[in-house]
Amino acid sequence: MEDLRTAIKLTHKNIYRVFVPIHKDHQQFLTFQIESDLYQFTCLPFGQRSASFCFTKLLKPVVSHLRSLGISVVNYLDDFIIFGESYIACLFPEYTYSHEAVLGFMIDSVRLKIELPIDKKTRIVTTASHFLTRSQCKIRELAQFIGVLVAACPGVKYGFFYCKSLEREKFLALRKNNGNYNATMELSEHAKADILWWKKHIAPAIGKPYPGRSEVIRKAFLSRNVPDSAIATIMSSVSPATLRQYDSTYKLWWHYCSTENISLFKPTIEKVVSFLQHLANTTNYKYGTFNSHISALSLICSTDLVSSPVLKRFKKGISRLRPSRPKYSLTWDPLPVLNYIERLPSPLTLQTLSQKLTLLALEKIIL
Repeated sequence: MEDLRTAIKLTHKNIYRVFVPIHKDHQQFLTFQIESDLYQFTCLPFGQRSASFCFTKLLKPVVSHLRSLGISVVNYLDDFIIFGESYIACLFPEYTYSHEAVLGFMIDSVRLKIELPIDKKTRIVTTASHFLTRSQCKIRELAQFIGVLVAACPGVKYGFFYCKSLEREKFLALRKNNGNYNATMELSEHAKADILWWKKHIAPAIGKPYPGRSEVIRKAFLSRNVPDSAIATIMSSVSPATLRQYDSTYKLWWHYCSTENISLFKPTIEKVVSFLQHLANTTNYKYGTFNSHISALSLICSTDLVSSPVLKRFKKGISRLRPSRPKYSLTWDPLPVLNYIERLPSPLTLQTLSQKLTLLALEKIIL
C-alpha cells in the first residue's frame, strides 16, 4: 500500500475481490461474449463458481495470524465472527476498533474522522514554535518541516493550502542560492503566519480522543470501584435512546475537561456550572437541553448534581432566559377541508372514500 488513498480503496464496500488479480496466462479461461464483443476478467469475478473457494483460501494466512495472536475467529468469505473474551468485551465492541492506527494516521470509525497521532501532533507544534522564534533558518530545516507537514495533510483540513507559501519560500531561496540546501534563508512574515496556523490548529487537538459514550460510562463506574461484571447490568437501566441522547453531552464534557484540565468523573459543582455557562454563551440551547446535559453528567459524575442548590438556581435562571417552546406553534382550521369533503360528487372512488373516512376520524379526535 502506497498511502492512505490506497487504504481507503481497499475498504470500499462490496469490492473485496477486485484486488485479486488473475494471471495473464489464465485470463483466457475467463472470457465471455456480449453480442459481438469479447471480454475477459483480469481479477477474481464474483459470479465464477470457484471464486469464493479461492478467496477463502487466500484469507487463510490472515486468519491463521489472528489465531496465533490468541484471537478466536471464524470466517466465511469476507464475513468474520470474532469471539470476545468476556461479556463486557462483546457489549462494548466499538472500543476495540473505533480508534486504530493505519498508515501513520488514527482512523476513528465512530466519528468517521482521520486524525494525527499524538506524537506527530506534538512534533509539529514543537517544531512550529521553534521556527516562530527565529528570523532565519537553513533551507534544509524548512524543507524537512515542509515534508512533515505534507505527510500530515490528509489528517488536517486545509493543510495542503497552508503548505503552498512555505514551498514557494523554499523554492525562491534555493534559486537564489543555486540549489544549496545548507544556505541560510530569511523567514518572511507570510511564512510565519502559515506556520502559526499549523500550530494553532494542531495544539488544541493534543489530548486523548473521545472514546464513545459506552466507554465513558464504563470508566465512570470503574472509578467508583463498581465491579466490572456488574457494569452491564447497570447499563441496562438506561434505554438505548437515552444513551444516544447523552452522547452529545459526553463529547462536549470530554473536550471541555481536556481543555480546562478538569477531572472527568469527580468535578466540583463550580466546574459543572462553568461548563453549562460556557454552553449558554456559545450555543442557543433551550431549557430542556440543559436539563438533559445535567441528567447525563449525573450518571457519570460522583458529585451530587441533582440536589445542588447552585445547579437548581442555574436551571431556574435558564428556564426563564430560554424557556422551552412548543413543538407546534400553529394550528390549522379544519372547516375548509370539511366543506370540501361535503361538496364531493357521488359516487366516490374507493381511494377518495378512504381519505374522507380518515379525515372525519381525525376531525372527531381533534374536536
